[in-house]
Amino acid sequence: MIRVNNPNKTYWEVVIIILAIYNSFQIPVEIAFRPVTMNATGFQILNSMIDMMFLSDIIVQFRTSFYDMETGEECFDTKRIGI
Repeated sequence: MIRVNNPNKTYWEVVIIILAIYNSFQIPVEIAFRPVTMNATGFQILNSMIDMMFLSDIIVQFRTSFYDMETGEECFDTKRIGI
């Protein structure tokens, strides 16, 4: 279980934000202009790795505790985290 205020979790979230910003520019450019360079194997591998990072982020989010709004205590119950 990952604690909500873990510094490594903060670094993880920064990486995910950077990847989301990259995707917010890369996807429209690829759809609108279809540049030949983006069909290269390197870009395909990079995009696949980014997709895997987003999939990993879903798993990390479901394994991260949260603070209960009613009690103010940190909740580690996986069933409540998934709701």
